[in-house]
Amino acid sequence: MIRSKHHQQQRLGFSLVEVLLAIFILGLGIISIVSLFPAGIAQQRQSVDDIIGPIVAQNAIATIRTRVRPEDFGTFLDVNNLPDYDPDPLLATTRGDWGWRRPAFYTSDLVVTDWDDKGTINLFLDLTLGSNGTISELPWNTFIYGNTPPDIRIPQTERYYPMSSTISDDIRQPRPEYVWDCMFRRFQGKIMVAIFVYRASIVGGGSFAYSVSFNTFAPNIPLLPINRITSSSWNTYGIDPATNADDAHIAVTDPYNTANQAQSWQEPGQWLLDQNNNLHRVMARYRNDNNQMVVELVRPVLALPNLHVYSLDQSMVDPTSENVVSNIFYIPREVEINNVSVRLTPVYVTVKEL
Repeated sequence: MIRSKHHQQQRLGFSLVEVLLAIFILGLGIISIVSLFPAGIAQQRQSVDDIIGPIVAQNAIATIRTRVRPEDFGTFLDVNNLPDYDPDPLLATTRGDWGWRRPAFYTSDLVVTDWDDKGTINLFLDLTLGSNGTISELPWNTFIYGNTPPDIRIPQTERYYPMSSTISDDIRQPRPEYVWDCMFRRFQGKIMVAIFVYRASIVGGGSFAYSVSFNTFAPNIPLLPINRITSSSWNTYGIDPATNADDAHIAVTDPYNTANQAQSWQEPGQWLLDQNNNLHRVMARYRNDNNQMVVELVRPVLALPNLHVYSLDQSMVDPTSENVVSNIFYIPREVEINNVSVRLTPVYVTVKEL
């Protein structure tokens, strides 16, 4: 009887093999659970962006409306005695209109102010200040202001969300959560504003005080948003019933380099504004059955009001061009600021009437 109980007590433990097997099974479960965290964090980040992006854009529109009025803008004929249509025929609409153009900004601090001007938008920057900033692409109303452009500024700190009161070159300064930049166009006599909302972060981690950078390829032209003439035009009709071809699937031939600003329009999740006020978003980038790289866009096109292109001079405009994408504007994936690689993540783009 005693021997039997002692024998049972000896069999109550676990062998080393059983312990190792249990640890292995437990490890598989933990690894499976942990692997869900990155996807969950990314999904949470996307959800926050989808909520905050429109809020930042609405705040941007409100800020711009407090600084500039539609009547402050003029035509190219007013400013430089140029033809009263946009120099690019595909962007011409009614007489006096002009296509999407970027405001100038200061690339360095001005001595005449007691705050940091770097990154500050000056909508109608005078050419005499070209050494301190980029040249304005926007015409002002000379009937109101004469030959001297109005001094209308929006500091970089006011284009942060949440808004900041200071900016510094010290990369240890906290970075803004969101940043916005803008473009303008005169369309059928109305001034339209495009707001680009994005996040900025140092590649590899870290915080810093962000301000918009030079365009290293053309120092006198504003960098953001990028203006690119598409090598493979597409239309906004979607699927062609006759051929079943969908122009939302765009074949590209260039090898994709994430640091190449001319190619970063292909980045999944990228927001694109075309020359006809349409918004596009990149869904994916993949290789098709013919071994071609293809950029797939979200369909249908993110709808804006159906604003058709009209022109008083029909010889200047291709009547089918209103549905053909020839120019796109977007936030590049990566820029170099003070020898630091900065990753820009597009969050939201919208177009409003000023």
